[in-house]
Amino acid sequence: MRYLSALQVIRCLKEAAGEPLSISEICRRIELSYQPTYAHIRALEQMEVIATDKPRREVKCRLARGAAAQLWLSLASLEEAKQLRKDPQRGPLIQALQAVIEEGVEAAVEVVGVAWPRQQEATRLIVVLSGLQNGATVQRLLQAAHGVVPEIKLDTFAPPAFRQFIAQQGEAIIPTAVPLYGHQRFWELVLTSSAEGAT
Repeated sequence: MRYLSALQVIRCLKEAAGEPLSISEICRRIELSYQPTYAHIRALEQMEVIATDKPRREVKCRLARGAAAQLWLSLASLEEAKQLRKDPQRGPLIQALQAVIEEGVEAAVEVVGVAWPRQQEATRLIVVLSGLQNGATVQRLLQAAHGVVPEIKLDTFAPPAFRQFIAQQGEAIIPTAVPLYGHQRFWELVLTSSAEGAT
């Protein structure tokens, strides 16, 4: 299994926001032929990163909900953030936020991420906190973000509120979300809230 191709499959399923995709659709989206895509999906399924179902004649794939999926989504997010740093429009925001994170964050900060707008919405700075609602880290992040994207919207959540937010608005947020800090915790919260929303 090629690492970067596996990350492409995972990113494709992330962008589908929980909607199951056929192997043919994944092939089309990542521009890879059927046989290698199928091999990657089988390997990721054996590692419990992807779950498959065959409702009719076609195999449908979606992200699994366990720790393996969280870890691989974290790796995909790190790769995506690295690529976005080179983007002339999104790179400056990613770089500004990562500079603040590298200076250090308060213990209460569990997740820092960005969600890009799909249409006319504002870019969102997402911060999940286990305690302080407006600590120094949040203020530094917001200041750095406003320096690059003045109209950015700040969303701060406690973990239960973030789960509820994702359960309600996940389809709009998940495809464009890029965690910059607390990658695995971010995907743990997203996948468990998606599972709760599905029940």
